[in-house]
Amino acid sequence: MAEAALNNAGDAGNPGGAPGAGNDQTWATGFDEDTRGWLGGMGVDKLPPDQALAKVIPMYRGAEKKLGVPADRLFTLPKDENDAEGFRAAMTKLGLPENPDGYELKAPEGDPGTFLKTATGWMHELGIPKSQAHGLAAKWNEYVQGQTAAAVEAQKVRNAEDYATLEKEWGDQYDAKIELGNRVIRAAGLSEDEAKQITNAIGLKRAATLFAYLGGAMGEHNFKGGEHGGNRFQMSPAELRAKIGSIEADPAYHDAASPKHASLVQEAFELRKLLYPEQA
Repeated sequence: MAEAALNNAGDAGNPGGAPGAGNDQTWATGFDEDTRGWLGGMGVDKLPPDQALAKVIPMYRGAEKKLGVPADRLFTLPKDENDAEGFRAAMTKLGLPENPDGYELKAPEGDPGTFLKTATGWMHELGIPKSQAHGLAAKWNEYVQGQTAAAVEAQKVRNAEDYATLEKEWGDQYDAKIELGNRVIRAAGLSEDEAKQITNAIGLKRAATLFAYLGGAMGEHNFKGGEHGGNRFQMSPAELRAKIGSIEADPAYHDAASPKHASLVQEAFELRKLLYPEQA
């Protein structure tokens, strides 16, 4: 547009085409008001077109060399820290999306995304560009995962210490009491996660002690029969001996690593109490 305005004005003011020969300086009227103001401020609007070009072109080339980048890579800095509009204009140039959804961030698997929605709202409010938002989200997820893993490991250490303490306190009754507590959990219909919540809240030692105490207070007759079945309180001494023999014949009874070992030991223990009440 600028070249066209200059060329047209030059032709009108200098029909012969001789450089600087025309006196008509109306060529600047072909530009918009803002540009005309700039030309006037530079003092070139009163010059013939060829002289105006001779003055403006070196200025433009000098500015381009000094900046070192194309014009489309430039943006205006905010006037000061209170220039909210100028700041957002600059951040938009750097990738600030139009709205929080423009960040295109996804919540981790299993996360409902409630916090993410709130966080992206904060990011957009503060003018954080998209690429920085993704970097921040990655750092946050990494931090949370690290904290979660550390908490899990710390809980494992505490549980191991509690188990060791219980083994020392309960002695040869350890397996039986642990199984008694597990039966309380099953009888109460607690899921594994619910039992873990109780354990984590009050500590494994206190939880195991509580469940074992409740199991003892409830009495064996309040539990469903074990894998080997039968109503123990209706068994004759011969039947009790046969049941104990059946349990002791199970390989899991002698294998401490078997998942069934503790329950079999407990069941045999309870049967012996019924068979030999005077020794209980």
